Amino acid sequence: MPVFARARSHCAIVSLVLLALASCGRLPSLPSLPLLPPGPRMDHDIPIDGWIRVRSPRFDLLSGADRSRSMALAQNLEVFAAVVATTSNIDSFEPKVPARIFLFPDERAFSHFRFASWVAGQMRATPRGLFIAMSLDLSNSREALFHEYTHYLQANQGSMYYPVWYREGFAEFLSGTRIRAHLVTLGGVPDGSIQTLDGAPELVPVEELFGARSYGDAEDLSLFYAQSWLLVHFFHAAPQLGFPHRLEEMMRFLAESQSSASPADAYRASFSASPAELDRELSDYWKLARSRGSFPGLQIDTRKLHIPPIAPPTEVVPDAIATELGFLFLDDGPRGARLAERMFERALARAPRNSGALAGLARALIQAGDLDGAEAALERARSENPESTSIHMADGELAMARARQLDPSSADAVDLRREARAAFRRAIEADPRTPEAFISLGRSYLDSDEEVTLGIEALSQALRRIGSDADVELDLGRLYLRAGSGDSARTHFENVLRWSHGSSRDQARQLLAELDGGAGS
Repeated sequence: MPVFARARSHCAIVSLVLLALASCGRLPSLPSLPLLPPGPRMDHDIPIDGWIRVRSPRFDLLSGADRSRSMALAQNLEVFAAVVATTSNIDSFEPKVPARIFLFPDERAFSHFRFASWVAGQMRATPRGLFIAMSLDLSNSREALFHEYTHYLQANQGSMYYPVWYREGFAEFLSGTRIRAHLVTLGGVPDGSIQTLDGAPELVPVEELFGARSYGDAEDLSLFYAQSWLLVHFFHAAPQLGFPHRLEEMMRFLAESQSSASPADAYRASFSASPAELDRELSDYWKLARSRGSFPGLQIDTRKLHIPPIAPPTEVVPDAIATELGFLFLDDGPRGARLAERMFERALARAPRNSGALAGLARALIQAGDLDGAEAALERARSENPESTSIHMADGELAMARARQLDPSSADAVDLRREARAAFRRAIEADPRTPEAFISLGRSYLDSDEEVTLGIEALSQALRRIGSDADVELDLGRLYLRAGSGDSARTHFENVLRWSHGSSRDQARQLLAELDGGAGS
């Protein structure tokens, strides 16, 4: 699953294996999280007592930290979102998919959900929704949260694609936000950016930044982050030092990037200055700010913003938080199944009749290959709450797992796929907001030669909720090919080719070549 991880002196991007949304078109994909083995250490390190929930119209905060810090953080996030609305083209703040923030009580508890000691926070895009995990122990935790929450707001835009330089540059620009009483100051310098830029022999040409399709296109990732921040800072604040106003041109460039054939085409349609002229302006801005010893900031009076109130926190019972954390592990696919299983067992030790934990345990066992154990857990779950979305999803996953053990054309496999699809439809009826069931329903049609219209409809519904995802787009294109609609398939393959990278991009290129009868694309 794609994850953004913010470090104290630099940023790193890591990838977790995602059940259905791996290699997301708008998110990076790099090495996976080395999960720790289950055992007593997890029980000791991850407390499940003392958690609270803070609800907001924009997010759901589950916190193991103290109440006052949690409430202050939630209030700051509401202020922050209102500020983002005034400084960007982000216009959708109603979550399209569930949005949840896990605030771990300390760095030790958070360590089970990260890949290195210097990671302060990370965002996960999963079939169940968008999640941010973090700890307040590290000194830059608030910067990390603002950075990751910016990514969440960008991802929540749905079909809007952000070039990688802007995605990270804007998140870095906002990570330095300072909130004091009624005044918010934007444009603070992220840790390490000045040192990175000072140490570079020269700035990277803007054409190279604009042309980066993925993080892998950057020769020096730290410099890429630092200069992306500088460029966004330039667009927002440089007029204060006498430089041309280019913010509207930059916004036009983002809009043009959605349809232009290349970044160069989008640039020509948006900017009045040539790339070389913009390079000079950016270099002069950097030199002037360094000579002054400070960068100009933007100030906003929060009394002029609409900031919804935060509801009082409520307690979360231990079995409920253990179940939530179990699903957070389960999002890592088969690699996280053992850790998820342990968390669900901890939930059931506190509340043996917790149907969500039983359904989660069944799904963990399915991923681990123990289908008989999963069936036993599901029988217990159904007796407690037969209409649970999680139970419907587990029913569908179990039926699909059994079908994949058979000849795809056999009558038993057909019956099992039919049973799985009925379960996924029940899950959709129970919770139509979550893309997970739509994705699973759509992908069930990839396993056979059956008529695919309903599968196309399901994956299309998922994309309407999540905007774009490389793997979902590829599978939707494959179904269109099966249906004989080459033009529609081409649209989805080209989306992947244009916005993704790595194996997803290679697959899109190969499928386009096959579509063109072997011609390259």
